[in-house]
This record gives sequence, C-alpha cells and structure tokens, in this order.
Amino acid sequence: MNRSLFMLFFLLISYLLQGQKEFDFDLSGNCSYFGEKIEQKVYGFSSSQEANNIIETILNQVGLHKNFQINAASVPNAAAVIQGSTRFILYSQDFINKVNSSTGSKWSSISILAHEIGHHLNGHTLEHTGSRPPIELEADEFSGFVLYKMGATLDEAQLAMRTIGSDQGSNTHPPKNARLEAIAVGWNKAKEAAGNSGSTTTGGTTAPKVDPVVPKSPSGSRYLARCFFNGDSNQYYVSDTDMIIGFNPFTNQQMVVGQKQPSTDPRFAWIYKTSTVFYGVDANGAIWGQNHFGQMIQVGYVNRL
Repeated sequence: MNRSLFMLFFLLISYLLQGQKEFDFDLSGNCSYFGEKIEQKVYGFSSSQEANNIIETILNQVGLHKNFQINAASVPNAAAVIQGSTRFILYSQDFINKVNSSTGSKWSSISILAHEIGHHLNGHTLEHTGSRPPIELEADEFSGFVLYKMGATLDEAQLAMRTIGSDQGSNTHPPKNARLEAIAVGWNKAKEAAGNSGSTTTGGTTAPKVDPVVPKSPSGSRYLARCFFNGDSNQYYVSDTDMIIGFNPFTNQQMVVGQKQPSTDPRFAWIYKTSTVFYGVDANGAIWGQNHFGQMIQVGYVNRL
C-alpha cells in the first residue's frame, strides 16, 4: 500500500470512529423502554441531528432546558441513565430506524424519546431503583402529554406502543394495554389544558377557543383540514382558499406547498399534483400516491378540523 492510499485509509478510519467512546456505567438503576438487560459496558456515539432536534422540541413544549446528554449507543432500545451528577438518554439508532420503518411514522421515535425524557423530568433516575411499572406508566403519560402539544393525534402518540409493545407485563414494565391507557391519559390532559387556556372571558362573553397545536394560517385564511402522511412528521393543512400549507413543528417554519385541485378521476374527490408528484384524496379522506411501480397505494389521510 503506497503512502497516499495509507493516509486515505487512516483518515477514513478516523472519520468512522469520530465521536465514538465507551461508557463504563453502573446501569443497574437505568429506566429502559422495555426492560431488556443492558451490558455493563456501553459504546456510545454522537447523536443524530434529528434526535437533537426532537429533544429540543420536546423540552420547548414544557419550557425546560436540557440538563442531560443524549447519545446513540449500543443499547437494546432506549434508556434514561444517570452517572454521578450527569444524566444521559441513550438510544439505539438501529432500533429507532426499525420502529419508524415498521410503523411508517416518525412519531414513533418521538414518543420513545419523550418517554425517556419523562423518566428524567419525573426524577425516576434519581431513585436508582430501575424500571418499575408505576414509573413506566408515569413516563408513558408524559409521552402522551407532550406529543399532543407537538401536534400528534392520539393514534400517532400510541403508534409505537401499539405496534411493538408487549401484551404481557413483567416485574419492571406493565402490559401494553396499561401503557396505551397511560399515553391516552397524558394526551387528554394536554388537550384539556389547551382548551382551558384557549378560553378567556371578557365583559361576559367567551372568546373562541384556539387550538395551539395548529399554526397560524397565513393571509388571514382559515384551516379546514389537516393532512397526515405516513413517515412524515411535518404538518400539512388545507385552507379555505384551497391552499396547502406545510409546517415543520421542530423548526416552526411554514411554507406554501401547493394548491388543492379539482379531480377528473372518479376515484378522487380532489387532487394535488406537480410535474413530479401526484396525490389523490378519495371521498373517505384517504390520500393515495404512486409507488415506484406506478401502483396507487394509500400514503396518508385527511381529517377535517
């Protein structure tokens, strides 16, 4: 191997190992998502920008600053850990990718990370007792609460648990039906709080409630419906002027995506198309798009507001 090839190989290996380090933790008191055993030595890596953005958005919803570190790591799924005075959230990038793929929605990974944040914010990791059914339900409830505030439907907030949760409980984790109920309790608490905060009384009249999850519509128009796309955490709304508005809840950026168009195809009530994209919405609100083989498959749905 000549000198230039050797240097190239060395630089490649250095790049691949950048940010990698070995954690030597006492993990006996960790709070993990499903309770699988975690090896004493855990290899950690820099977290993805997407994971960092999710964490920041979750904390913004509850008005708190990040007082923990987040790392991708060689753990079975995800865990909240405390070492000395430092708090960590560790997650398996491979597990996150598989969950998002199997559920078709990035809300799944958001709910899992929110659950682990719930352990830290509720002080569970300070108890050094590890996972127990009561504290797992508290973390699940926090997950449901914050996902409502981020714009998720109840189905989206429960999607990961419904898809990969265990029907059988254990000494550390409750069964799936109990965890789904805890998520629903948190989601409804946030919904009720949003309704109460959106109603004010002035001079004997009640101002209309405004859902804080829905971003302000541009140009004074009103949103009539919200569009959900599988695997897309962005929010899309249809206005009363037939404009389709996209909203990124992580960056608070809003943009005009296109315009709702009438359909000449009897299968669809209306369509959205460009030179490269075609979506059709049927009478039941299902959104259809073409796959790589030109076949029409359902890719989302529309809910009226």
